[in-house]
Amino acid sequence: MQGIPQIQAAVVQVAQSLRAVVSRLRPAGLEEFGLVPSLEGTVARLAREYPNPPVTHLNLESIGALSASQQLCLFRIVQEGYQNCLRHARPRSVTISLRRVNAQAELVLSDDGAGFSVPSRLSELADHEHYGLLGIQERTILSGGSLEVDSQPGKGTRIRVLIPLVEAAVQEAG
Repeated sequence: MQGIPQIQAAVVQVAQSLRAVVSRLRPAGLEEFGLVPSLEGTVARLAREYPNPPVTHLNLESIGALSASQQLCLFRIVQEGYQNCLRHARPRSVTISLRRVNAQAELVLSDDGAGFSVPSRLSELADHEHYGLLGIQERTILSGGSLEVDSQPGKGTRIRVLIPLVEAAVQEAG
């Protein structure tokens, strides 16, 4: 039978695990501070979690015409894309850029890592239990956007997402 200190330690560990899960479900600060500071924070946190992280360049513009769902979509895409890069690509350098291009938000993640052969349909990656890019594709489609994935073995990877800005938000910003 466990003593009270062991039970307390187990409860603290469970509480910490739950906080981590909840923070990943609803990013802390996204609503309060905005997309750019939230992206900067999550990229810094993820880099700290990996040994020998790559040099990461952030070129992030604040895009005022994004709805809350679009901000969450872009946040999740960066989170998933950067994690994939750290886990699989072993790059020396990563660049993440976000900017407004006409009536769209353009997000580009590029690295100089291992690269891979892009299948004709990203759903083929699920056959090998690789779901990250498939999730990025699904989020992009649900936001009415488009996704381009350019990669070759040994030549790095470039992911480009274009998401149309919400028409009402574009009019308010203009």
